[in-house]
Amino acid sequence: MIQETAAQKNILPELTGQQAGILIAISLAAAMTTFHGRLLSSSLSDLCGIWGLSSEEGAILNTLTSIPQLLLATTMPFFMSALGIRIFLLPLSAGFIVITFFIPFIHGFENLIIAHFISGLILGCFVTSTIQIMMKYIPPKWWIVTLAFFTFRVSLGINTGVSLGGFYVEHIGWQWIYWQSTLVMTIYFILIYKFLPGDTPKPEMLRHLDASGMVFFCLGCMLFFAGMDLGERFGWFDSRLIVVCLCGSGLFFLLFFVNEYAVRKPWASPRLFANFNIVMSVGMVAIYIFIMTANSLLITHFLSTVQELKPIQSGNALLVIALLQVLLTPFCVYLVLKVDTRLTCAAGIILMALACYQGTRITADWVAADFFPMGILFACGHPLVFLSLMAFCIASFTMQTAPGLLAYIQFLRISTPAAGGAALLLLMRQREDMHLTSLSSRLTGNTPAVRHFLETGGSLEELNAAATTQATVLAINDVFGLCCAIALGTLALLIFIKAMKPTPVSPVPVGGKLPAPPAPR
Repeated sequence: MIQETAAQKNILPELTGQQAGILIAISLAAAMTTFHGRLLSSSLSDLCGIWGLSSEEGAILNTLTSIPQLLLATTMPFFMSALGIRIFLLPLSAGFIVITFFIPFIHGFENLIIAHFISGLILGCFVTSTIQIMMKYIPPKWWIVTLAFFTFRVSLGINTGVSLGGFYVEHIGWQWIYWQSTLVMTIYFILIYKFLPGDTPKPEMLRHLDASGMVFFCLGCMLFFAGMDLGERFGWFDSRLIVVCLCGSGLFFLLFFVNEYAVRKPWASPRLFANFNIVMSVGMVAIYIFIMTANSLLITHFLSTVQELKPIQSGNALLVIALLQVLLTPFCVYLVLKVDTRLTCAAGIILMALACYQGTRITADWVAADFFPMGILFACGHPLVFLSLMAFCIASFTMQTAPGLLAYIQFLRISTPAAGGAALLLLMRQREDMHLTSLSSRLTGNTPAVRHFLETGGSLEELNAAATTQATVLAINDVFGLCCAIALGTLALLIFIKAMKPTPVSPVPVGGKLPAPPAPR
């Protein structure tokens, strides 16, 4: 009997047909969200050529696809808790199917902006809803499996979007950049319609609706995203548009915080962060997303600028990272279930830091295959960190705080890649200029190597190109070094994680023993 009970603890309970349908649906929605955004951003230059748009118009189109996600991604947890999930997902998913199917037939910059804005608005609800659906309808022992899928769908989306977008453009047809999402969401709509039950509305949650807080927060998020996403292209504070966006976002965030302290029932009160574990968890989520963004951006930038590879060629190196992670994720799941989550998070961070350290050794002679050791380290570290952070967040959630915390986390999920990418590009440009100036000052006609190069048939243009390439490589090395330092710095945050209750995602108590409950009087 004891052996049977022990065996049952390690076996996943059987899913009903309804639960299996819901699990497939939320997995498809989460994967589609990541792939849709990655395909669009990686194929933007090809789409601009197809539609006859300038690079500035393409950048605006990409930004206006992402900005409206912040409207629904941050507010939907509250409204779904109040009115139900099914009542929102069915019409929104149907609308997304229609708009993504017809986008390839649309012409004109203004019409494309409207269509992409609507598609981005609807896209914001799907990842947010997956967490709520998982916690409400999926058996707790299956949560770790669901989160494991979320782990490698992030890596698959980031690391295969480049090659997949190139494959669609060059072989099947660029329309499938959008029609892929149409197909997936059609299956999602059918599964949600058939298996997701209706919820009992809770109208009492709307009696003290913090509408002003939602408006201030969403406007602040949207302006911040626009300023960071377009900042590098428009010259940062040399552009009045960027100044207005960034200053406006700061003003709206200030109004939001004042509002949350003034209203009777705040929607996403900053008091949530009085819990130190929540501060640590949310902070490490932002750092984790930043490092993942840096990994994909720097490798792609190196292969496209230094090796001059097409997206479908440079994507092969990232594809290996994604496939390795799919194979290693089950082992990482086992570790998270059996070991203190702080230790698994620390191990993952160290592996990601080692991968970034490998990046500091890049030379101009590197090819895609040279990134494989780095890919192996990232493939091992990424799922450990992701699953550990999800364990921290779930252990910190309650039914009352979940909508507000999800709003902050969704803001980080959407904004950190844009803000991190912009910061990395700005730093790379500055470091590249510095290295190029330093190299150019040493390349004079009196230098023996330069004189020999010119005497053997080399030209000044070739010499300048070689110097520029080397400056780019040195700049990438510097940024990888910064990411390595940031990753190692986050280890200090784990020291301050306090004890958390065990959860289905982390059965071992997080951070050691919980304080004993008070003795009954």
